[in-house]
Amino acid sequence: MARSPHESVIVEVKVGTQTAVSERFRDLAETIQHQPGWRFSLVVIDPRSDEVAPPTQRLLDRKDIVHRLDKAHELLKAGVTEAGFLLMWVAVEALLRHIATREGLPLERVPSSALMKELFSLGILSRHELDVAQRAFAVRNALVHGFETTGLDETASALAQMAQQLLADLDRGEHQHPEG
Repeated sequence: MARSPHESVIVEVKVGTQTAVSERFRDLAETIQHQPGWRFSLVVIDPRSDEVAPPTQRLLDRKDIVHRLDKAHELLKAGVTEAGFLLMWVAVEALLRHIATREGLPLERVPSSALMKELFSLGILSRHELDVAQRAFAVRNALVHGFETTGLDETASALAQMAQQLLADLDRGEHQHPEG
């Protein structure tokens, strides 16, 4: 359970298939959703899905993250938008994983989509930050899976702003975000 002055959230993390698990929590979710200022968040991790990275690989450190952000900005400035965007996404995802680890959350190896939702559910990411991250993740997926994408420049700009905020928050040892 997580509480803030504006809302309270009950988060349930389960391992299993989403359909089977979500059906078991439907009544609980509906009951909680009807309570003013409360919401329910179910995070399902599929044990059959590929791991994000083998346990022997280390997460990028701050120096590596800053290097990738600098390179991403250079690429974007040079008009190599897709490559710059993807490199920026790498840095942002590493930042999100560092923040989750610092908060004591065992999320360093879960898929990106679950990582973002869990950080939001716990009040670590604002609604705006979640929206930016999800938009960027959708663009990232389109690019790496060979699809055309729209809104790349705008999404890259929003992701760059978010990256700088996350880096500053990581340096301060906390993640505070504006409401919204």
